[in-house]
Amino acid sequence: GKTALTKSLPVTSKGATESQAPTSISLAATVNAAASTMSAPSAMLVSVEPEPAIESVVAMVEANRARDALPLRAGVASGDVILFEGDDHIGQAVNLAARLSDLAGPDEILAPAFMQTSLLVNTTAVPHGEHHVKGIATPVEIVRFESR
Repeated sequence: GKTALTKSLPVTSKGATESQAPTSISLAATVNAAASTMSAPSAMLVSVEPEPAIESVVAMVEANRARDALPLRAGVASGDVILFEGDDHIGQAVNLAARLSDLAGPDEILAPAFMQTSLLVNTTAVPHGEHHVKGIATPVEIVRFESR
């Protein structure tokens, strides 16, 4: 999914903020999720399995909060995507994650409820209600992921 970063932060040439890029990349690497796209003001993590991506995003938000940095907002979704031009991903899952990121509040991680699973070790899902999401015909049942 896409993780929206705050617009006013200084940006490095790769698009991530200087203070956030090392944390994001190292945390993603430890849980087998790859940083696919990092363009200001957002980043996209891609993982073959949803659990590593969810755990990685939760760890990034927690690490960012611990540093007392500007809050992150994240949307996570799962589904088929197309690898486009070698380094970008497109598809409904990407669009849904971006829309959920737009709905998220500060330090909030939103995902469709079907993504909650017993395989999440360090993360819990809290019901967030049913929401109308731009570009999706039917309302989406959403959960908020947070660390246990």
